Amino acid sequence: MSRVSRLIAVCQNTEADLMTELADQSLSPEKISAILTETLRAELARILAEQDQGSNSPDAEIDNRISALDTRRSSLRRQARRNDYSEIEPQVLAAARVLQLALRAPLSPDLGRRATDLVRDILAHEAEVLDGADARTEAVGLVERFSTASVEAFAAAPVLLSSAIEETRQMYPTKAMKGNIDAIAQLALTYFGDIPVVVITDDRQKAFFAWMARLPKSHGKRHGKNRYCPSEPKDPSKYVFTKQDEIDAADAQDEDVMQEIRALNHLSNTEKRALLVERLQPRLTMTTIRRNRDGLNRRCCKSLTPKDSLRESMALDAVHEQAIPRPLSHDELVRLQRVAQEAGVSAHLGRQGHDLARAA
Repeated sequence: MSRVSRLIAVCQNTEADLMTELADQSLSPEKISAILTETLRAELARILAEQDQGSNSPDAEIDNRISALDTRRSSLRRQARRNDYSEIEPQVLAAARVLQLALRAPLSPDLGRRATDLVRDILAHEAEVLDGADARTEAVGLVERFSTASVEAFAAAPVLLSSAIEETRQMYPTKAMKGNIDAIAQLALTYFGDIPVVVITDDRQKAFFAWMARLPKSHGKRHGKNRYCPSEPKDPSKYVFTKQDEIDAADAQDEDVMQEIRALNHLSNTEKRALLVERLQPRLTMTTIRRNRDGLNRRCCKSLTPKDSLRESMALDAVHEQAIPRPLSHDELVRLQRVAQEAGVSAHLGRQGHDLARAA
């Protein structure tokens, strides 16, 4: 009964942590900056395109549009007093979707008020442009808040991860480099999706390498293909396995091993620990993870150029072609690998108060 009680307590604590995480929609300063930057970029791109089209609207229509923009600016200010950001939510949520950041209404006061100020300034800028000012000249002050790039470069669409990878392949066309690039590229696209490279922040990079450390050493090698049927797997059921499926399968196998070894009461904790080392599913080595880290930092994202309108917004440590805010150090990679590998052993057994966990 004591074991059941401990399991119930663990479930209750896990449920409480999960509900707290779902209720907490706080964003890091880097993510807020990225969302505001994308909001400004999208609006500036629209205003520049409108100006370049050279509309010949009558003065009365232009005056009405300027008046409507001024009215909306005043309305946004009044709504901000009540922490009501419903009018700007579509713009902000659209920017978050472009960056593939999880965000839902209502907006937090921190993001909402900053977004309101930005949208009001964009509306004032649009009114000036409608009144005859040059959009590129007038937008310099707005752009300087987020980037040192020119207005034209800032308004360009953000560079996606797939585009950066493809450009990297063109920069390094040799066969030797292709294998290194493809290894990290496939994992990065699987984990992140095809997102703008500027949102691969320090925290997301840590989560990526912690996930990578849980991959079985044999991942991707049991797809069922061979030289006799290279285009189709021998066993189609194996081909649909994702990387996460392989992690889950390895975790399940390790769970069975731990349950079996836990029941061997005639063995000492030291002997059980030795059995664990022998029978647990091998995961990616530190050498492989370090090579993939270097590939992500120096290859897949090295192809970024100053034309990337958002790269400046993430406060990168390096001014040159570097998409990751700060490459993880060797010590950080070691800690991440240990956390990932020990999560299925010490942490799992520790929840049940087993002596084996303390020995491990």
